[in-house]
Amino acid sequence: MAPKTALAAILLLLLFPGSVSAKGWTASLAANENGPSRFLAIDKNAQTFFLFEQKSPLRAAYTFPCATGRIRGDKFVEGDLKTPEGVYFVTSRLDGGIDHGLYGDLAFPLNFPNPVDRLKGKTGYGIWIHGRGHAITPFETRGCVALNNPIITSIDADITMRMPVLIAGDVQWSDAPPAVQREAAEVTAATRAWAKAWQAKSDDFFSFHDPKKFAVAQGKPFSAFKNHKKRLFRKLPWIVVALEDIRALPGPDYWVTWFTQFYRSPSLISQGVKRLYWQKDDAGEWKVVGMEFEQTPVTLAEKHPGRIGGMLAAAELPEEETPKPAAVSEEGPAAAAASVNAPDKDVAAVIEAWRRAWERGSLDAYMAFYHDNAVQGKRRGKNAIRDQKKTLWSARPPKRVKVADMRMHPKKDGYEVEFIQEYASGGGYADKGRKKIVLAPTDNGWRILKEKWSRL
Repeated sequence: MAPKTALAAILLLLLFPGSVSAKGWTASLAANENGPSRFLAIDKNAQTFFLFEQKSPLRAAYTFPCATGRIRGDKFVEGDLKTPEGVYFVTSRLDGGIDHGLYGDLAFPLNFPNPVDRLKGKTGYGIWIHGRGHAITPFETRGCVALNNPIITSIDADITMRMPVLIAGDVQWSDAPPAVQREAAEVTAATRAWAKAWQAKSDDFFSFHDPKKFAVAQGKPFSAFKNHKKRLFRKLPWIVVALEDIRALPGPDYWVTWFTQFYRSPSLISQGVKRLYWQKDDAGEWKVVGMEFEQTPVTLAEKHPGRIGGMLAAAELPEEETPKPAAVSEEGPAAAAASVNAPDKDVAAVIEAWRRAWERGSLDAYMAFYHDNAVQGKRRGKNAIRDQKKTLWSARPPKRVKVADMRMHPKKDGYEVEFIQEYASGGGYADKGRKKIVLAPTDNGWRILKEKWSRL
């Protein structure tokens, strides 16, 4: 195995599964054309943070010291002071309203727990890559990955949304063994075949999934997923499923493939980023055990036209998105709550609970977040807001509410929270805009005092 100083000589890199030991999962870097052009990697034992990129040849753009959980090994239980191991993705960027001592000026939450983590029964939340208000020391966090504050701010532009992040006990590299190349090709080919079977409306589509594991990872019966798809297969005269830019990375005992997914039917056009999590079954076949999906703007409609067939009487609903983790870190939620004088919940948790109540269409639960004198657009007072929502939701109940890129700004008498909001309701209505919410502390917790939305 080549030394780490020889990274610049590697032509292509991908991560392939290694062994799992008391020191954690050993991930090995190897050449493979299916890998991402840029990704982050954290070597927990060496307390080292890498960014790898492919620039003829692929190279380590930089390495920096980092700090991970106080206890060695993979994370399994909330509060165990361990940093999880596997493949994760950046879900958002936080640069305001976070405790400077704990997180410095900048933080990037990750999608822990991912579907395989849930399948394994792992618990916990709020694993971030973040700065520190002081010089880091090795193995000092409660589970996050911490960098010195000047470092994370200097690489801010290099960390993008949905960027893959590999976290392992040990990161090594060597020439790519044939088995790794074969597995990368297998899961990439399986991803294409999965999409082809979906487009063909074939029962073979369901055979690509492990029903029991999929149900656990997704938190709902596989029969519900299967019956929904079968109804659409019978109802729709045709569908188009096109995948672009398929990439693959392996975790300790799984592979992840991700890609841009374009979907079209006579009643719906959608586009997003999908991630499929693959494991081998007892027969050695690759099966989807979990998935994640995020809607993005439609840019591929002209490239993938539809077929002959009229609009249907009942419109399709968009594919359900995977909720993003709330902007709450396991690093120090109690300290964070105390710093903003929130006795019950921190601000981000309040926004997430408000979002869920709205998405469920639960009027009483939704209104419980509003101050009696709240202002929402042109509506003044809690009763006016309730009357408008009651009328609106009776005709077009909420279906999906997404909150992204949340930024929190502490004010003298509360908090101002800004985020990108995407909304969809019954009847096919959807919009996207920038939301600003002013929260004020009351005897009963945080309440929304002012809410303003502008279309994007």
